[in-house]
Amino acid sequence: MITVLGGPKNPPIPEINDARIQKYPDAYNKARHAIPAHWDSGKGQGLELDNLERIREEAREEFEMVLADEHGKFDNWLNSLIVCLNCGEELEKKGMSTCFNCSRNQREIYEEQNPPPTEAELLGN
Repeated sequence: MITVLGGPKNPPIPEINDARIQKYPDAYNKARHAIPAHWDSGKGQGLELDNLERIREEAREEFEMVLADEHGKFDNWLNSLIVCLNCGEELEKKGMSTCFNCSRNQREIYEEQNPPPTEAELLGN
């Protein structure tokens, strides 16, 4: 006898590494807020200001790379879907982007159900 355990299922959604992501906005915001304070102190342009601007830009670049890595996890997950996120019907082939049954794009469905924070929200802009 063959027992069906609820039919095909999607793999689990990958977890976001919040600590890894938050490390860079914190560094970015610290430098971003320190720059006007540095100007207000009357020190003007100098080595310290250049360092603050460099730290800010490095943190932003690292942040963008980390976000790209985290987005890559979701791209891989979307490419492994077996069942439509909207109607629950089995997809024609694994990782299909649009369901033939409901004509919905899987990425759009996921983003509607789980709206991602914007970069501006993460960076506190």
